[in-house]
Amino acid sequence: MPLNPISAPAGYAPAVAIGFADTSGAFALVNAGAPLPVTTTGGAPLLVSSGVIGPEPWASPDTAWDASGYGDVEVQFVGTPAIAYQPQRSLDGTNFVACLAYDAQGASYAAITAAGIYGFDGNGFLKFAAGSGSTLTRRAAA
Repeated sequence: MPLNPISAPAGYAPAVAIGFADTSGAFALVNAGAPLPVTTTGGAPLLVSSGVIGPEPWASPDTAWDASGYGDVEVQFVGTPAIAYQPQRSLDGTNFVACLAYDAQGASYAAITAAGIYGFDGNGFLKFAAGSGSTLTRRAAA
């Protein structure tokens, strides 16, 4: 018995058609003059068109920032913090837990005590407990 007992048919091409039921219920072929009947709906897009937020100033880092739908989240701290910023994360925007910040070398921080750009896990809400003395700029990308 051959390794593959099923052979592709030869000598003919299978007929394939795409269609839909027209107003009378009859089969109607899809073509340039009769495209599939599609209805567009309105509403806000799920993500911003560019898939990017910012960079933009973050004047109140103790107020939650909704970064849902964005996997890449960064915050730049300009100036040495007088009081350490402690990052917190939430999935629902209400119940926050401590989270880590990551620098460009991959080191993790439970509190931010130096100027720099730090990355955070996205797809949730981000805010900072305590912290003062730095100017913050935030950016997110899908």
